[in-house]
Amino acid sequence: MTPEESIEAFERIATRCPSGHIIVATGDLPARLNLWTATSPRQATDTRQSRSKLASTYVAPTNDIERKIERIWESVLGSTNIGIHDSFFDLGGHSLLAIRLMNQVCEEFQTGLPIAKLFENPTIAGLANLIAESEQEPKDEVLKLLAELPD
Repeated sequence: MTPEESIEAFERIATRCPSGHIIVATGDLPARLNLWTATSPRQATDTRQSRSKLASTYVAPTNDIERKIERIWESVLGSTNIGIHDSFFDLGGHSLLAIRLMNQVCEEFQTGLPIAKLFENPTIAGLANLIAESEQEPKDEVLKLLAELPD
């Protein structure tokens, strides 16, 4: 949200919301509600149906890391046919789903990526690159130590 949108939302909440129950959304609220409340695959969204709303063109996963991340995204978002350049947030992702998603990603890949990395790299391809780099770091460190050993 922009600062102006935030101020407007606050003013509306403060003056027009006696119940105390609010939802603030700048995107497609019915689509997000569907994602939040979908309990079965039949209720979930098929990304192919809403592909025209996305800024990215569909690109299928190209390696095992991307395929594993795609399965996690499908599970968390309740969507199918997610491309590696689709933004988590354009697909209806939000901070609570981001926490669930990153917990599953970290468990699957035995890594400690902070949730901030998803906000910096909100695509399957972006996360896959970070995971590949994190998997390579220990190998690079071992090679560096081995190179320092005397002959």
